[in-house]
Amino acid sequence: AAAKSNASNSRYLSFSLCYILYNSLMAFVAAMITAIASVVSVLLLRAVWVTLSCYFLTPMRIRRTMAAQGVHGPPPRPLVGNLRQVSALVAEANAGDMTSLS
Repeated sequence: AAAKSNASNSRYLSFSLCYILYNSLMAFVAAMITAIASVVSVLLLRAVWVTLSCYFLTPMRIRRTMAAQGVHGPPPRPLVGNLRQVSALVAEANAGDMTSLS
C-alpha cells in the first residue's frame, strides 16, 4: 500500500509540476504578446504623428507665418500642394530671353 501511495504521490507531483510549467509558459507568452503589441502600437502612433506633422501641421504653420508677413497664395491641395501652379510659373519664367543679361 505504501508503494502504491508513493507512486500516486509521484504521479501527482509530476502532474502539478507540468501544470505549473504550463501556466508559467502561458503567462510568458501572454507577456510577450502584450510587449509586442505595445511596441507595434508605439511605432504605429509614431508613424501617424510624423505623417500628420509632415503633411498637415508644418505646412499650416508655414502658411500662417507667411500670411502674417503678407505673403498669400492659392490654397494647396492635399499631397500635391501647388505643383501645377509652380511648374506653370517656372515654365513662364524660362520661356523668354533674359534681356537683363544680354
